[in-house]
Amino acid sequence: SVYMDKNVSGKYKCSIRRGPREVHLGYYGSEEEAARAYDKAYWCCKADTKNFDISSYDVDEMAKIKEMPADDLTELRKHLGVAQSGKEGSSKYRGVCKEKKTQKWRAEIQINGKKESLGYHSNELDAVRAYDRAQIVQKGDKAKTNLDIRDYDHERAKLAAYDFNSFQAKEIDTKARRNANWTSNYRGVRKYSHKQKNDEVSIKWRAEITMDGKKKSLGYHETEAEAAKAYDAAVVTLPGFKNQWLNFPNDRLP
Repeated sequence: SVYMDKNVSGKYKCSIRRGPREVHLGYYGSEEEAARAYDKAYWCCKADTKNFDISSYDVDEMAKIKEMPADDLTELRKHLGVAQSGKEGSSKYRGVCKEKKTQKWRAEIQINGKKESLGYHSNELDAVRAYDRAQIVQKGDKAKTNLDIRDYDHERAKLAAYDFNSFQAKEIDTKARRNANWTSNYRGVRKYSHKQKNDEVSIKWRAEITMDGKKKSLGYHETEAEAAKAYDAAVVTLPGFKNQWLNFPNDRLP
């Protein structure tokens, strides 16, 4: 895949899926450069190209690429100049890459086709753990973590009780979380202040949930409890619903 990465100004990010993981293939100044990097990876894996005809590539280079191991693409990444020290995306761990502008480690996870932020971290292993913990929230005992899943035994019960919305809001220090001002103890609820024309401030409680990879507003409510119940009414419709996700697990919803 090739797309413009808003976190790295003016750069196109390239990656290819190998089994359960996305392999980072570097950042490029033009869309064509990124597309050609993808073709080289695809050639290494499938002996074919997707974006440009094979005749547009250097014969000797493509012959060399075809001899490279296709299982983890480490040699190809070095050939593309990706796996060098200090390069963005140079982490060997799933869901983690180094952001060039800030020199911090970014963690993210893909849910229903959309990438969700797991924050920027000064330490690579902190980013790795953020990804692993999100995997456990999503997959439970079947999570494919970077570190041994037993390293998280002390908190797996806590993580299993979260849905992703609550985990991201309460456990991950993301820009979205800082800006959202999550002041409620209820899942999927935050306080919303609005200054009116007469300078009076009205307070509402916003409920929202992530569905099909997108944030969906569940409206603004007069009380915190009403917003929490709106969240509960929506969360029961999610695939893999768990009773622990409810704000009021013992209440009968209308």
